[in-house]
Amino acid sequence: MASAKRFYEEIRPFVTENAGFSNSTGPARYALAWLEGDEAMERRAMEDSATDSYNDLHLQIVDAILHGKYEDAGRLLDASTERYGNRRDSLLKAYLALIPALLDGKHAEHGKAIESFPGDDRWLFLRWGLAQQAKLPTDEVVRLFHHKTAGPEGIFAAAAQADKERFRALYVKVALDPMERVLIAHEFLKQEGTPTPKPQPDLKPAGARPIQELVRDELRK
Repeated sequence: MASAKRFYEEIRPFVTENAGFSNSTGPARYALAWLEGDEAMERRAMEDSATDSYNDLHLQIVDAILHGKYEDAGRLLDASTERYGNRRDSLLKAYLALIPALLDGKHAEHGKAIESFPGDDRWLFLRWGLAQQAKLPTDEVVRLFHHKTAGPEGIFAAAAQADKERFRALYVKVALDPMERVLIAHEFLKQEGTPTPKPQPDLKPAGARPIQELVRDELRK
């Protein structure tokens, strides 16, 4: 984790393709900050990913919901639906009213909230985050991921159940988006009891130089 965080700090000043950054590295850094409860870094990762792209909006929606800003999330979902026409956004907008019930085990619609969470894989990180906030018991987390035993939902259900055999098998098979990859990697290392290596290596190649310098050198030639 220390290597990944240091790498982020080293490369961010030299990023010139911000849309690509907001598609991968920015959301991944947000996910790591969320796991560590580092809200200041969450804010910064969002600022670093601010490109007004779909992935930028997606990150803003996830953040708003995880911080209980449901009206903001609704406006963002409307904006995303209008701009990109993704059915997933309209389905989550319709579900927003049930999130308080999901978070409250004593709510009359708690069961409905668990069973009816939209099954789109783009909301896996959000689902896991809400489950952690609600401190849902294992059986309810499995229901939240629709009792799946394979695919992206299946790996989250396996993580919740601490089913190491199935978790290991899915870990090498299932393709996930950046935020989910960070979360599942963290859960995998935690469940496997893998120690953090010390010291953690620098991920930046030795002698790496900013692309701007390389371009200037070529222009001079």
